[in-house]
Amino acid sequence: MVGWPLQIASAVNYWNDRDYERIENLVVKYVSKQDGVYCDYAAYYSVKNIAKVTFLPSYLKVISDEEKKQITIAIAPSSQFNNIKEKIGGNWVELDEGIKPNKQSFLMFKKDFGDKLVENYNLSVFKRVD
Repeated sequence: MVGWPLQIASAVNYWNDRDYERIENLVVKYVSKQDGVYCDYAAYYSVKNIAKVTFLPSYLKVISDEEKKQITIAIAPSSQFNNIKEKIGGNWVELDEGIKPNKQSFLMFKKDFGDKLVENYNLSVFKRVD
């Protein structure tokens, strides 16, 4: 019961930052039926309805070279993209800064305490150019 008021306060505080329509609009703008897409879990449901094939972060541990070549679009946080690019290879350009959180902190929570209370969408779109 102690955490319930914090959950409600977080939901109200970040209501606009957590609007899933923002992700849907981003995906519709950049993903086509011919694309193979690597995406963050947050974008999965929007991407899987459009893309030819969808790859999630957990799949990078076992992805084959042939599957890596299928990826033409990546939707992920900019801060993580260099690590992703090392695993899937290729030359990439950032198409859109995508979705960034408007609010940065909530009740001064720090990492490892209240992480889920302050987690918001943070996604950029990248396109393979090779």
